Amino acid sequence: MKIIFSRHGNTFAPGETAIWVGEKQDLPLVASGIQQAKNLAGVIQQVGIKLNAIYCGSLKRTSDYAKIIVDELHSSLKPIIDPRLNEIDYGNWSGLSSLEIQKQGGGDELLGWENFGEWPKEAGWPGSAEIISDEVNAFANDLIKKYTPTDRVLVIASNGRLRYFLRLIPIAFEQCIQNKNLKVATGNLCLLEYTNQKWHLKFWNKQPELLL
Repeated sequence: MKIIFSRHGNTFAPGETAIWVGEKQDLPLVASGIQQAKNLAGVIQQVGIKLNAIYCGSLKRTSDYAKIIVDELHSSLKPIIDPRLNEIDYGNWSGLSSLEIQKQGGGDELLGWENFGEWPKEAGWPGSAEIISDEVNAFANDLIKKYTPTDRVLVIASNGRLRYFLRLIPIAFEQCIQNKNLKVATGNLCLLEYTNQKWHLKFWNKQPELLL
């Protein structure tokens, strides 16, 4: 089974200040984000990938992204909404730019999260890294039970949540940290394959054109 993970498209237009958008902020896609979804659908068509399912979180930026892809593919699939794919709640950082977080004294924890995936202790994030990991593991196990080795599944999620799927593969998380490639850019893909009762990382944070 191959799982294509995609981060949703842009939610900020050119010139807008990007802010931290977590589970509580349900922003829509902007024009470029809609185009990113159409581009991904075009690549899937060119490669001839037959998707057996499409999963997404319940937030507009992921569910709309999935719907656009389905429409562009003229597919009969209906996106399956799973709250385990929703973005992390960024607590006190929500609605702030990275610069504002730094000015408020959160610079060290900001660097720890962005560069090393360290859950901040003083930012007021609800839950914990362990809870997110448990949800990701449960979601992955559900896919293993439901789909066959030859199936192809597309999963639309957000940056903070996506990095926890790396932990399904021993050493992969640490390797992405070393390569400074932990963050998944908007519209980019990651490919995981489940064979021989193990998850394998094929690539991480690549543009859709890599599939061609």
